[in-house]
Amino acid sequence: MDIFLSALLLIPALCIVFAWRHLFFRNRFTPPSGSSDLHICTLQEFPFLLEKGLPYPVGIRTASRRVILLDGDWDFHSENDPQITRVRVPHCFNTADSALRDFEGSVYYERDFILPARTEGSLVRLAFLGSFYITDVWLNGQPIGSHAGGYLPFYFDISAAAPGSHHIKVRVDNRLSLNSLPQRLFRGHNLGWHPYGGLHRSVLVEICPPQYCFKLRVAPDLQKGTVNVAALFHAPNNSIRHFETTILNIISPDGNQLARADVPVQWDPCGEFGIARHTFMVTSPELWEPTSPSLYRLEAQTQHECCETTFGFRSILAREGKLILNGKPLLLKGVSRHQEDRVTGLAQSVGSARQDLDAIRGLNGNFVRLSHYPHSAETLELCDELGLCAWVEIPLYQSGLGIIRFLFDKTKRSQGKTWRSLPSIFKATRALEDHVLLLRARDDLLKMIERDGNHPSILFWGLGNECWSLHPSGAKALTWLRAQAEDFDSSRLFSYAAFALPYFGVRYERAYHAVDVVGLNEYFGWYYGKVADAAPYLQALARKYPHKPLLVTETGADAVRGRHTDQIPPERGYSEEYQAWLLETQWRQMRAVPTFAGLSVWVLKDFLCPEYREDNPVPFYNLKGLLDRDGQPKLSYERMKTLYREDQKID
Repeated sequence: MDIFLSALLLIPALCIVFAWRHLFFRNRFTPPSGSSDLHICTLQEFPFLLEKGLPYPVGIRTASRRVILLDGDWDFHSENDPQITRVRVPHCFNTADSALRDFEGSVYYERDFILPARTEGSLVRLAFLGSFYITDVWLNGQPIGSHAGGYLPFYFDISAAAPGSHHIKVRVDNRLSLNSLPQRLFRGHNLGWHPYGGLHRSVLVEICPPQYCFKLRVAPDLQKGTVNVAALFHAPNNSIRHFETTILNIISPDGNQLARADVPVQWDPCGEFGIARHTFMVTSPELWEPTSPSLYRLEAQTQHECCETTFGFRSILAREGKLILNGKPLLLKGVSRHQEDRVTGLAQSVGSARQDLDAIRGLNGNFVRLSHYPHSAETLELCDELGLCAWVEIPLYQSGLGIIRFLFDKTKRSQGKTWRSLPSIFKATRALEDHVLLLRARDDLLKMIERDGNHPSILFWGLGNECWSLHPSGAKALTWLRAQAEDFDSSRLFSYAAFALPYFGVRYERAYHAVDVVGLNEYFGWYYGKVADAAPYLQALARKYPHKPLLVTETGADAVRGRHTDQIPPERGYSEEYQAWLLETQWRQMRAVPTFAGLSVWVLKDFLCPEYREDNPVPFYNLKGLLDRDGQPKLSYERMKTLYREDQKID
């Protein structure tokens, strides 16, 4: 009998040991094999990307190319309702007040447009600046391509289309899967933000000359007083004689020409790609920094066109537990932000985005975490202009974290969850070992860097958010992602926002070895523990990583604007007072940590979120905003505004 009881006790003990090793000590990571639609190429050891046969363009502005903007009226219907309605693109079909808010599936957009006559050999490029998630495109009834991804531009070559009228049809499917970015972790899993579907950014046709510039990269070096410039060119029809030089101009912030050079263009043996590289010497440049965001302009002129991009002189380092911007210590005082407008969803206008960023500046803030996906290029331009330091990241979101989401789901209804599904969720902690997922993450990271690499406001490339990185495979996956990206840009800091799991996070988190800063999302006093518990947790991280700056990338509490309490200290709940008290107490604890380098409060505005259901104080909304969903301030906004203003350690 004793042997039988011992055997019964041994079985759960062995299960616990197996689970412990599985969750915290596994290492099955191997570098991804296989390929994707994105190809990494080099020209004279300078990297660039090819996708769907086209070089991936790097944020170039030009007035000399013909652009046909396809924004405006489109015919629209869903797969469940063939009734055609008119919508205006950019468009999200599942906004907060839409009848399709909870719809998952395919919708269709159609319209006609006219292609003008153009020079022989010109490239005609159909561009989608943002479409969520799987996009299929037909031109005149013929399929021209497909794309999987939610937030970055993609392009199709339609040069074969003749001048005249054409019909475009687009199918957009917003359903997610286990290896999409972002992921659906398990059946019934709700994403941490609303998965707005549709053509949420502009659609356009761009007519490029027979030899056109597709990449302008600017790399200032403050220590050397130099500006390294590279201009890359594409000649789809290389039978046309190639130009031999390009004129590079640097324009100062006040609009004067600062430097000029005639630079030879060196074409590859096939004549398809060319590059012009030059190093300018600049004495006493005006620096880009939050208090004076000076912006320069680079122009590249050829016989076919004139292209330009903006840039700034600034340097960012992580040194001995401090952030150093332009040689001076920097304390980041900021807030996280989703790209969302209450009416238009992800299809946010530039004016609406400016209101958000102005609110951060009005908070006495100098930092915005653009979560959890690449925001629009216009948003980055506003950050450059306003002097807001930025953290940008790819939607590698909570990969492998399904076990936590399963056990601590905020919703009261199961939505298909049963304990029988737990083994598969337990197994899914291996998500960062999935090669398809990692290749998609790499592709998004490289495309984000290519699109946004000239923005001086960007200090951090974010490798992901709250993945299961408590075992060696997670750290090795993030290390691999960083290594893939460093050839494209090593002038910024690489970052990752880890899930602060009490006790386990300090002891087992492996991701911090892969990045330059210790970034953590912690919710002491809201989801777990007491507010005061944050102090020992942060201090323990500082002792473990004394040479890395510590950034609290998320903290906060839900509050309903207009709900108040007289209790001191406030009771834990949805009152404005509790939210403000929690954030103030957290800030004072953080400031006592020797390596603390900044905070981005979660979050700027209340946002639509399927995690929160009908029983939430405001149904379907995450209420952690310093502003409510209409942009009206809560008590916490004024409290953080005062704390950020009073803090003596400023940039």
